[in-house]
Amino acid sequence: MSIGTFGHARRTLDIIEEQKLEADHIETLHSGYLVDLARAVRLGTVPARDAFQKFLGLLPELKIWKTIKLGLRKTPAEYEEALEKKGFRIGDYARQILKKITISQIVVELDLGVLIVAELGFKGNARYQDICRRVVEIGGELCPNEAGPALREQYPDQPYGEWDTIAMEPLIVSVGALDVFHVARDSDGRWLGAYYGDPDDLFFPGHRVVFVVPRK
Repeated sequence: MSIGTFGHARRTLDIIEEQKLEADHIETLHSGYLVDLARAVRLGTVPARDAFQKFLGLLPELKIWKTIKLGLRKTPAEYEEALEKKGFRIGDYARQILKKITISQIVVELDLGVLIVAELGFKGNARYQDICRRVVEIGGELCPNEAGPALREQYPDQPYGEWDTIAMEPLIVSVGALDVFHVARDSDGRWLGAYYGDPDDLFFPGHRVVFVVPRK
């Protein structure tokens, strides 16, 4: 057995230890599960990781939450005018990044999903860059930045107290921070706002994150 193989085996044991398994969990592994997995690896019958995680219940199912259209407005100014005419409020930083969005030149439909941070597999607060990485890992995609104002305009019946942050490439605001859109409804009305989008900004476990569900 090579040194490299010993190193890989040691790392496997370290990963198992990191899961903080109790004695009965370890006994289950020793009862044959690890042998079955090793045999599956040798025979080449191990499913793809995402399929395996889904089988184990570790991978959240990507469900379509909303379908919106992009390209209905042709400029940021048209979005701004349409939102205000319909009674939506626009935050100061949201207004800044709205001016920087890229707008689809044709009308296209976009399927959106939404999950809270805990459903993405995080046990506590999670960094924004890790949330985006996890969205892609489970089969989703980051939203084009036009999805923020488009969702706001096309979601007039948003429930009170709901905050939906758009997983997207962040845009810089005047103070030098990176922000992303969020669509919210609170006691002050229905908002297109901006939320923290720096890589290390933390999201709490109950925070709702909107992403693209790709069409097959």
